[in-house]
Amino acid sequence: MQAVGATRSSGTDIRFHLRVLNPTRRGVWPVSLNDFGVVAGDLTKLNTVFLDTAGHLKDLGRPPGSSSAAVIGLSDDNRLLVTAGTDSRSRWFVAVPRSNQMVWIPIRSNVPGYKVTDVAAIDAKGLIVGTVRRLHAGPARRSERPAVWLPKSGAYSAAHLLPLKDGYSGGRGETIWNQGRRVVIAGCGDTRSQEAVSCMLLWARAGTDAYRLGQGIATETSGIDLLACRGSHIYAGGEGGNGYDLGWGWAGRLTGTKAGPPSVDDLPRLEAPPGSGLFWGLGGLAVSPSGRMVAVGNNGGSPDSAVLWLPSRRPAFLQDLLPPNSGWTLERGVAINMHGQVLTLGAQAGRTHTLLLTPTAGWR
Repeated sequence: MQAVGATRSSGTDIRFHLRVLNPTRRGVWPVSLNDFGVVAGDLTKLNTVFLDTAGHLKDLGRPPGSSSAAVIGLSDDNRLLVTAGTDSRSRWFVAVPRSNQMVWIPIRSNVPGYKVTDVAAIDAKGLIVGTVRRLHAGPARRSERPAVWLPKSGAYSAAHLLPLKDGYSGGRGETIWNQGRRVVIAGCGDTRSQEAVSCMLLWARAGTDAYRLGQGIATETSGIDLLACRGSHIYAGGEGGNGYDLGWGWAGRLTGTKAGPPSVDDLPRLEAPPGSGLFWGLGGLAVSPSGRMVAVGNNGGSPDSAVLWLPSRRPAFLQDLLPPNSGWTLERGVAINMHGQVLTLGAQAGRTHTLLLTPTAGWR
């Protein structure tokens, strides 16, 4: 696998200026960024969720009857996908803005014999992907099915089951990308064998409510966590490891040939620089207007561990792409949108703040 490590030489002409979001508010944990620069996340001390537009934070609370809430994702029309906890179980909701208030819409299966076990992602247009499980079935993983929910009449009450590969007894839906007429979903399937080895799978829309299964991607160590599309090209990213503390990430364009499906080994690996620590996580993936794939995430080497990866160039620490002597230490790369805006956590004078970086040059 091609190794791509970050160095102190930026190797890119991208530059950013930063804006501090809610500098006086504590306990703010950013999670998601949409293509209009709106930020959503969690207010950790209150166990509630927030929406931030133009630097104005709005505490949305949590669904009725819940003791905690956490953001999973955000659509371009500011619908929040939220998981909410009680003392006995977890539930999933979409918080929809209506007439200056948020309406909490529960996500249900409504497929006879199935219940919702996980809701993983929401796309720019509000489609949702997750997992349902057969009731009173055998081993949990092999009784699961990937599913997609479409917003209809303001509700998310019907799950559409996604097809599986022959020989696979179960699977899960993990992420989704929507380009209007084109919708791509990624997840994994489990074989009928005792080991339940996973294979990454891709689905594409084949009608209003129907999806066809595309090629599988052979792997036993990683899943597709992020998707981005530009034209006919599909870009993906994910994480892997050895089950302990040795982690790595990968990101690249998925390409298939007549000889067979692509393999993770053909994709660029995102690693921490030599001697600087371990890969900590892949935060976001985007494709620029000119078709350049960019990933943002973290390595464990230093306090300024937020990294911007450009697979065709040398990756860069986000810290090095700010104006000189900015006074900020960028600790975590959280998300990136199609306009090159990056959501980060940064420290100054001993306090951590949510920052939104906007490119001033090089994003094309």
